[in-house]
Amino acid sequence: MPNLSIKDVPEALAEALRQRAARNHRSLQGELMALLEETVGWENRVAEPAVKYATPPVSHEEYVRRLTEIAAQVNPHFSAADRLTRAQVHDRAYLQQLGI
Repeated sequence: MPNLSIKDVPEALAEALRQRAARNHRSLQGELMALLEETVGWENRVAEPAVKYATPPVSHEEYVRRLTEIAAQVNPHFSAADRLTRAQVHDRAYLQQLGI
């Protein structure tokens, strides 16, 4: 595998790359490789299939059913009654802001 090197990189740019690598939990080498792969549109993995099958959209009820199944697998104590509506979440946050 060939090696590449970049010379005379400004310190500010090198530091920005180090910080970006840390944010992405990568080494500097890993971050540079990810940037190169993203830039040229190449990924080192198995090629995508020639034919892609579209998944049909599911109903809201089916979506909620699947989501509930997954949540129950992650947390066996989960029940659908544990979920809050968006309005309930908003109200709870508002009451906490008020100190109630």
